Amino acid sequence: MNRLGVKFFITILSLGLNLNLPSVFAQDAIRAELSDIEIDELETVRLSIKAFNTRETERLNLSALESDFQVMGTNTNSQYKYVNGRSESWVEYAITLQPKRTGTLRIPPISVGGRFSEELSLFVKPLSLAAREKMKKQVFYEIDLSTDRAFVQSQILIKRTLFYANGVKLYGKQLGPPNIEGASVFRLGENISGELTREGNYYGYLQQRFAIFPEQSGTIVIPAEITTASVPFVERGRFSRRGVQIETPEKTIQILPIPDEYPRDQAWIPAENLTISQSFSGIPDAGVLGPGDSITQEIKATFWGNTSAISDKLLPPLNLTVFREYPEPPTLEDNVLGESLVGQRKERRAIQPKQNGLIVIPDITIVWWDTSQNRVRETRALGREFKVAGLETIKKNQITRSFDKTDPANERVKPKSLEPLPASTGQIGTDESQLSASGWLGSINILILAILITIIGIYLLMRQGRGKKTATAQSKSLKRKKQELLQAIQSGNSDTARKALYTWLRKNPDEDVLILVERFAQQNEDRRKLTALLDSASFSQEQRSLSAEDKLFAINVIEKASAERIIEKRTSTLPPLYPTMTSS
Repeated sequence: MNRLGVKFFITILSLGLNLNLPSVFAQDAIRAELSDIEIDELETVRLSIKAFNTRETERLNLSALESDFQVMGTNTNSQYKYVNGRSESWVEYAITLQPKRTGTLRIPPISVGGRFSEELSLFVKPLSLAAREKMKKQVFYEIDLSTDRAFVQSQILIKRTLFYANGVKLYGKQLGPPNIEGASVFRLGENISGELTREGNYYGYLQQRFAIFPEQSGTIVIPAEITTASVPFVERGRFSRRGVQIETPEKTIQILPIPDEYPRDQAWIPAENLTISQSFSGIPDAGVLGPGDSITQEIKATFWGNTSAISDKLLPPLNLTVFREYPEPPTLEDNVLGESLVGQRKERRAIQPKQNGLIVIPDITIVWWDTSQNRVRETRALGREFKVAGLETIKKNQITRSFDKTDPANERVKPKSLEPLPASTGQIGTDESQLSASGWLGSINILILAILITIIGIYLLMRQGRGKKTATAQSKSLKRKKQELLQAIQSGNSDTARKALYTWLRKNPDEDVLILVERFAQQNEDRRKLTALLDSASFSQEQRSLSAEDKLFAINVIEKASAERIIEKRTSTLPPLYPTMTSS
């Protein structure tokens, strides 16, 4: 073959290779391989998956591997080449796996971009018993419980401690709070670390503490959890580092129901200890409450070994015939910095007396279950007496009717001009002069009567005009008061809004504003909530401002009340449909 023929053959061959190479890669678009086909029980293996003819990476679904392997991590590498007019690209996924058991393990196909890798297999050799025991002593967990039997909603303390020998390296983060079905879990304080010697071996340790509160009787399970570490390993004189799985022991706790000796009419409060304190503020220097005075009652309960939410109410209701009360939202705090959880609940309310004399705020008693001694206990805060003077006594309007007087409408009074005159025996004829004088006097009487009618008519017209002016002025005053009330609500100042509401409700200065507010609150539930909101916010010690939600609610209530007031006013001024007819 001459030189020209050889060049022609090489050219044709290279073209064929260039044309067929993409089809080869297309047929082998996904390729998977293992770094080893046989490993020890504590070793890891790398699974490499290459996707050709692409530069786009994706998050692989590795759930099919989780039954037999612990996925330690995934690294992604993208490559692109362009040589002599020919481009090559691929993405490699390097997955580190640690086997969960020994024997022949199957690595199923993995989907990449809609295409699947081939199935692979791995043989895992078991460790010798001596090597296994040696590995266990290098890193392990212990769990300590405060009790394995506890009452429902009471505290159970958990200490989870990781012990590790010198040279052990931990992978990833520490385990989080245990996920316990049917219980609330709280982390207590910071992790505690240190060093100790056990059975002649030196260990470092890391301890985590938790408080759990079971929500129902029966049994709860603290499940086993797994983390990973790398430990130094020497076998047959050869040093290596092996990845190991560390599993926490599973624990079961029996949860007891509320004991029979606990009072059924009391809220269930289990705690190691319970203390309460009570205070009163706003008391006048003289010690006597007067008009407009209010005192603030505050109670604080501390639950040792339980949360602040274990009690839903501390302050008992007051006698509303003696007091007005304006409660504030409770304050709940849970202290988790110590060795045990401590909950604290605070409740406050403003109190105004409604009557003079000696008033008594009763004692406060909390019944609870002592989990340390397993018995019912009571904790009490003593009440207090106050003197009240200077309050106006509210009297009801009394309507008195007199039945001794005759009803003028039924009284028939005959005018003297219609009474019969006695006949005069000395005068029989008619005197013309007397008739003329009588006619003149009658004309004067008619004129006087006409003048009186005219004066009365003018007076009535003027009075009606003044009434219209007064009604117009009152209407303008109500509109102005309403506008001031809405502006006060928009400002968010609860005390200004409360006073503006009082001004809007009062039509004249003689009306008792407290009675007006009570009538307003009794109309419907929204008005009652509005008055309670303004009172509790304005009488609070820090004089709480109105939130945006409070403002919208208050404005809506005032607009509805104003519309009802206008309708009521128009209805009351309409004339009767069928006027009462009186007989003449």
